[in-house]
Amino acid sequence: MGELPFGIIYYAPEDRFYFRDYVFESAYRPTSPVKLTVVEKKLVNESVVGATRPQIEAAKMLFESVGEWVKRAKSILLVEDHFFTGNEGRRRWIEGRFVDPVDQPTVALFADT
Repeated sequence: MGELPFGIIYYAPEDRFYFRDYVFESAYRPTSPVKLTVVEKKLVNESVVGATRPQIEAAKMLFESVGEWVKRAKSILLVEDHFFTGNEGRRRWIEGRFVDPVDQPTVALFADT
C-alpha cells in the first residue's frame, strides 16, 4: 500500500520495517522498535493538540494500544517484493553501505566471476 508520511514501510521478504532517511540521501534504512515508538508518540501527540483533559486521558489509552496496531498493520505498510529492486526500485542503506536497486546480489556477482 505504500509508506506513511514519515516514510515508514514494511518489507516482507526481510520481515523488517524501514524508514526513509531524508537527511541520508533519502535512502531507506532499517528501523528499530524504538524509532517506531517515537513515530507512535508523535501520531498520538498530534491527535491531542488543543484537547481537553478527558481527551488527553483517552489519548494515553490510545498510545498504549498503538504499538500493537503498528505490528498488526504490516499489511497497510507492506510494499511489494520488488520495492528495492529494478529500475524503479528504491535505494537503501544496509550494514554500512548503500544498496542500489539495480545491484546484483553478492551470490550472483560471485557466480559471474
